[in-house]
Amino acid sequence: MVSKFIATTLLTTALMTGLASAQTNTGNKDTASATLHKEGEWRASKLAGVDVYNEANEKLAISTM
Repeated sequence: MVSKFIATTLLTTALMTGLASAQTNTGNKDTASATLHKEGEWRASKLAGVDVYNEANEKLAISTM
């Protein structure tokens, strides 16, 4: 009876340890680079409702979905 209790306790502890290590942060670098933009670049959300022109001074038709 005691050996079953010890075996169950060890198994439960091993399973809980595996779940805890699976949830650690790996330091995803993609999120940091996605928030940065270079000079001269505009976010699409900033262009909503703004007239946009190309190099030939032609107004571009912006469609929304």
